[in-house]
Amino acid sequence: MKTVIIDNSLCSIIPKKSPDEKGADADFRSYAASVFQCGVDYMEIRREMLPYFHNVRLDDHYILNFSDPSDMELLNVFNFAYVVIPPKYAYLIPKIDIPIIYEINITGLDLIETLSRLIAETDLTKIAMIRLFGDFRLSDEEFFNMINRYKASIAVPLDICPLNTHLTGNYTAMLAYQCKVNSITLCYGSSRYFTHLEEFLILMHSMLGVIITEDYLKGIYKASIWEQEVSKYPRNFATELISSIGNTPPYIVNVDSGLVKVPQRKRPKEKKKLSVSEKCISEFDLEREIADRLLEIMKSSGLFYPDMSDKNKLN
Repeated sequence: MKTVIIDNSLCSIIPKKSPDEKGADADFRSYAASVFQCGVDYMEIRREMLPYFHNVRLDDHYILNFSDPSDMELLNVFNFAYVVIPPKYAYLIPKIDIPIIYEINITGLDLIETLSRLIAETDLTKIAMIRLFGDFRLSDEEFFNMINRYKASIAVPLDICPLNTHLTGNYTAMLAYQCKVNSITLCYGSSRYFTHLEEFLILMHSMLGVIITEDYLKGIYKASIWEQEVSKYPRNFATELISSIGNTPPYIVNVDSGLVKVPQRKRPKEKKKLSVSEKCISEFDLEREIADRLLEIMKSSGLFYPDMSDKNKLN
């Protein structure tokens, strides 16, 4: 089963240009195309960003982030693949006809208790996917148990959206990928809170051996370039990536165990050391064939000393 990737960077970008500025909408379309090239299946979008996408078909790959009851009118004007609804607007669910992602903030909550309450109190018949977002901060075993409990109790597909406020976002996203959850929501670029899509892809490649195709890498760099054009506060990730690849850290510390792992490095190739006999012959500036023949004679006569420390034997 393929794990779907959702990008929500269109919900966190602060645009550099207003929608009516020349080329602003084209820049955003190019940015979105680059993010899709990274391997993203859907992009989440908020109301304020829609003017930049007025010529884009939204029903295949765009998800509306529902942030106010007035957003209901958008569902009558635009077609979206999904709409994200938080619990405080759950009363609107019966009025919505497109697939719904029910978003639950689990930060600081007991996950098992939350799931039990969800099963008991929520009508899941109109829910297409449940999103658990927040700062998970769980051990491997706790996370796996949570996913197994969910799969055993709820038939609705699951989306994991890990925040990175305690620098655990990428770890949680990789655990979710290993558990083969239905979907993971990440954020390309400069978000302070969400887990970065591009960093997750690089870590998946380096730590889990998941191959990043050349096409995906091109998407990462192109999205970085277009982010400079569309975002008021861009992060030049392409430059950071090149720098991080070129520099090997002196050591890595496991934050759980405190063990220090020193990366293996290849020693630079050393020049071949000449034996005393070879060095002496080289000083005569002889032709190659003659020098080789003379060296053979010295070897057969017992005058060949391969170790430079034996130089005193020639004196």
